[in-house]
This record gives sequence, structure tokens and C-alpha cells, in this order.
Amino acid sequence: MLNWRVAHALIRYGLGATASEVAFLGVLMLRVRRMHCYHIQFGHAAGEVLLQRVQEMIAAALRPGDRVDQVGDADFLIVLPHLPTPQHSELAAARLQQVFAEGFDLDQQPVRVEVAIGIVVAPEHGTHADQLLRRVVQATEASLASVQGVAVFRQDRDGDPVPHGALYEAIHNNRLQVHLQPILDIASGRLVAVESLARWPGPDGDFAAPAQFIAVAEQTGLITPLTRWSLNASAQYASLVSRHFGRPIAMSVNLSPRALAERGMVEQIMEALNLWEVDPQHVILEITETTVMQDPEASVPLLKRLRDYGLGIAIDDFGTGNASFTYLRHLPLTELKIDNTFVTALRAGTRAEHLVEAMVVLAHKLALRVVAEGVDSAETRACLNALGCDFGQGYFLGRPQPIAQFLADYSAGAGKTASSGADMSQ
Repeated sequence: MLNWRVAHALIRYGLGATASEVAFLGVLMLRVRRMHCYHIQFGHAAGEVLLQRVQEMIAAALRPGDRVDQVGDADFLIVLPHLPTPQHSELAAARLQQVFAEGFDLDQQPVRVEVAIGIVVAPEHGTHADQLLRRVVQATEASLASVQGVAVFRQDRDGDPVPHGALYEAIHNNRLQVHLQPILDIASGRLVAVESLARWPGPDGDFAAPAQFIAVAEQTGLITPLTRWSLNASAQYASLVSRHFGRPIAMSVNLSPRALAERGMVEQIMEALNLWEVDPQHVILEITETTVMQDPEASVPLLKRLRDYGLGIAIDDFGTGNASFTYLRHLPLTELKIDNTFVTALRAGTRAEHLVEAMVVLAHKLALRVVAEGVDSAETRACLNALGCDFGQGYFLGRPQPIAQFLADYSAGAGKTASSGADMSQ
């Protein structure tokens, strides 16, 4: 929950400090990604110590006269008066990213936190505290979906982050794209599956944040045509990728809570697979805790129907929710995807390794495959291999790419060796 009183006061300070000068005010919001996972992993008290250390590190990187304060559970608001140009706010954000990329010790344990930063600049983006605060929150939400982890407010993000009419036009005129991210066998490095990710390119070449346009689709009744488009495009690409490699390559597709609740969803999925002649055994539907908990009485039978048709069911972001073991008891799962906060924490030492190893052992006892998300280095991959993890996904193994680039990258060797690799089919 954002502390609007503290945030307003901080921005008003910045506006007052800059008012008498020909200068700019930078307002940054830094969010510690998945802070709730640190609370779960290390305990609430240690999580609070971590947040205090984050604020101290931010303050140490600022100039005299700059200010920072915690304004939310994992949000820090930073005001930078007297900037000579708007671009200096982006330089400050880059400096903060560098600070946290280096990591630090907490209670004699190495820790590395991932941050996302939203930026607004006065007077370019507003001259009132309320307006600037609203817009820096929007920029921060956009930064969460940005590869760079930083986003400057854009005028088209004011009000609804994504205009309903533009999204309607993009869906119905096929202006959305599917990007594919590889999932590799941890031990051999062979391609075993791909995840289908929706992307919406803008006129400036940037991509709208998926979380934003999916949320708008759910709020405005566009989730049905968006889901239909996504299922059809994913099935088409599943067929294309499998033909390219000469064997079935599993396709993972995300289902949002509202999409899963749509009437006739099972029929929509099966129609798309039949149209493109895709074997359901080579399709994996990814769901999250939120997806199921919104209506568990309806979700569980629906997922069982899909499983009966042969589709795989994966629980995404495993380990971050309150009901993870409940899932394992009641859902017809075939796959467990370990959340990337646990994977990146492997650098911190044996405690993180024990947690991941426990997840792997538990999953294997239940005959579930294990995919580690957020594999970002050779060291992390080696550690996961030693812990018995089956598959991995992350920027070190491969970034999401348009279909043409994906096929080109894997044609030279990786894709061709997939024919003898591990099988993610049912």
C-alpha cells in the first residue's frame, strides 16, 4: 500500500527546491522486485532489515539535497532537485541499477536484489505533486515489464495505461506478436520447449507492457478475443516450430485468471489445437496461484478436463504463494516452475540451495518435471544441474524473440540437437 502522504510531502519538497531555478526535478520510484519472496525466504524481520539496507544504499548514491524515503512495502521514492537536463534523471537511475547489481552482504550472507525504476521529470511530465506521483507509479509498473528495468513516463500511459480502442484494433487487425523464449535441458543444453509470450509493438518500436494490456483486456471485455488470438497464434507457432525441428517441441502458454474463467475456454483451446494439428500432449498451460484462487471450485474441474485431453498443467512462480502445497494436493499438475527469486538467490549460499533442492525432490516424488525460471549465469545453471533440476529458462539460456529470429538462432545447431534431447511431452 502506497503511503501517499509521505510521497506527496517528498515531491512537494522537490518542487519547492527547484521552483526558483531554471532546472528540472527528477522523481524516481525504485521497487524491489518480489519483495514478498524475500520475506518468505528469510523471514519478516530479516526482510525489514533488507529494506532498511536498500534505503541506506540509495541514500549513499545520491547528492546532497536529494531525498529518498520508503513509501510502500517495496517502493522507495527519490527526488532529485536542480537537474540541468531531464536526461540526468536517467543517469541517476543507471547509477542506482549499478549499485544493486554489485550485490551486498546482509548478516554475513551475500544478497543481490533486483530493482525496477520508474521516472518522471518536472515540469515535462507535470507540475503538481499528485500528477507526478500518479505518473511515476505508472512508469514504475511499465519498468517491471521492461528488459532494461527502467521506464520513463510516456504521455500515452496517462489515464488508462493502454487505450481500449487501440488494443481492440491491435487484436482484430492482428498487430500483436508472439515471442518465443527457449526452455532448455539443464544438463545437456538441448532445446526441449518454448514459452509463448504476447507482445504489442508500438509505433515507436517499444513494446507495451504485457501486464498492462492484459489487465486492460480483462477490465474491458477484450480478454475473450485476446485469449482466442493468443491460443490460435501459439498453436500455429507450435506447429511451425515442431516442423522446423523435425520433432514435437512443447509449447507453454500462459492463462490469465479471467481467461480461465471464460465460458467455453476448454473448447477454445481444443479448437485451436485441432486447427493447427497440434497434439495436446505437447502443450503446457501455465497457471499461477491467483488464477486458481479466484474461483477454485470452477478452476480445478476445468483443469482436470484439460488434463484429460492430454495437455500439461504447470504451476508458475512456485514457492511465492500461500497455498503452494494445496496446489500439489488438488491440481492435476505435470510441471512445477520454480520462481526466479529462489533461483537468483542460489548465489547467497547453502540455505537457498537447500530450498531449491527440496522443491526439486518434492516435485520428483510427485512425478512432476521441474523448470527453473530466471537462470542468469553459467554458475546458476551448474548449481541447478547439481541439485537435479530438469529444465531451465532465463536470459542466460535465451531471451524471448520473434519467431523468425528464434528459428534462425536454433537452426545452426541447438535446435537440431533437440531431436535427441529430453522430452517434455506427456
